[in-house]
Amino acid sequence: MNIRIEDFFGEIEWVRAGESLTVDSDYRCIEDLVSISTEDIEGLAILAHGQPIDPRRQVPQLRDLLADLSYKYEQIYISDTNGDYFNADGQTNNIMDRNYFHEVMEGHTVVSEPLINKSTKNPIIAVATPIWNKRAVIGLFGVTILLNSSWRGLRFMSLTRFPQKAKVPKKKRRSGNNRRIGLKDCLTARKAVQGTT
Repeated sequence: MNIRIEDFFGEIEWVRAGESLTVDSDYRCIEDLVSISTEDIEGLAILAHGQPIDPRRQVPQLRDLLADLSYKYEQIYISDTNGDYFNADGQTNNIMDRNYFHEVMEGHTVVSEPLINKSTKNPIIAVATPIWNKRAVIGLFGVTILLNSSWRGLRFMSLTRFPQKAKVPKKKRRSGNNRRIGLKDCLTARKAVQGTT
């Protein structure tokens, strides 16, 4: 059984009114949300392609971008090849220890496993893509999605059941641990962060 959720009134924090997502029998609505993000991020990263990574110039751009996209992203950030990053708020840290970072440096768009954001300390999933300059990866462009945003508002929405249709293959994306991330995984990660497991 699949349930398609259509958000006509902007009740789901990071899905614009008129968009929909599907919750399947394994509660994998997070995949639709991540799919939306992977397509977005590859387009958004164009603003950083072919230019040196420069926080003085790019933090204001990231801040403006986050102001427009805060309904679905917790943070937007850029990292150099050493893992040193800055985000839209000008916060800095290093992500070289993150598994997804190394896959992005190999040229892949990646969805991370559930993590704790080093800047905000919130449980998140990161979606990141390479920044290119003349066929060389010079950095990473990423967004973070709050884990709790995937279910915030779902309680209050009316659901309609649709018959299961033939599955259309989606464009393959790499994930940090090469397995599907479902809502159950997010709930488990949230409990672990809150110390309830």
